[in-house]
Amino acid sequence: VLFRSHRERNYKILIFARERKKQPFTYLGQAAHIRHESERPIKIVWQLDHSMPAGMFENCRKGG
Repeated sequence: VLFRSHRERNYKILIFARERKKQPFTYLGQAAHIRHESERPIKIVWQLDHSMPAGMFENCRKGG
């Protein structure tokens, strides 16, 4: 599975997110695979290289 070996293959994982469906995506930067669970649906935990903007984090944490 590619996402587990992205570092060895020199692939970069770029994370984009948005707070609401009709808003544009915000680029959050590069990330590294930490762990994953299950298959359908799969849950992947990523570690961002830089912190998510505080306002966006708070809004997403509350459920948007």
